Amino acid sequence: SFCAGADLAYLQQLQANTLQQNHEDSTHLKELFYQIYTLPKIVIAAVQGHALAGGCGLASVCDFSISVPSAKFGYTEVKIGFIPAIVMYFLVKKIGEGKARQLLLSGDLITAEQAIEMGLINKVVEAEKLQEQVSSLAQQLITQNSAQAMATTKKMLATIS
Repeated sequence: SFCAGADLAYLQQLQANTLQQNHEDSTHLKELFYQIYTLPKIVIAAVQGHALAGGCGLASVCDFSISVPSAKFGYTEVKIGFIPAIVMYFLVKKIGEGKARQLLLSGDLITAEQAIEMGLINKVVEAEKLQEQVSSLAQQLITQNSAQAMATTKKMLATIS
């Protein structure tokens, strides 16, 4: 898997935590996602395998996500009684409210092709070409674009609500 989200045993442990402990835990994850989302450098996800729950959220906060055809994407939290509140903000900004509702409320898995159609990811490539495509995109961004302009653009995009 690219990332299957939180460990289920860990999620069960959260039930024994205090409200303060759970708030702190959620805040750390929110800060991590926000840091990736607003990082001045471009972040590219190479998704080889499933990106589920928090893992799908991780792919969502990256600037670019390139996936293999066999990958599945989904916000499955609703199936176990968990609310995907942290990723909701980023997902709505990325794909719009209607598509976000479909993913978040159904908990269904979607294919890489469906993810590209929704705007969740940017490209689907064969597994043997994944690293090459990610490296090629990174090289293109490095050589053809101004780092300062990209950083400023990212900062401005992050503030648009």
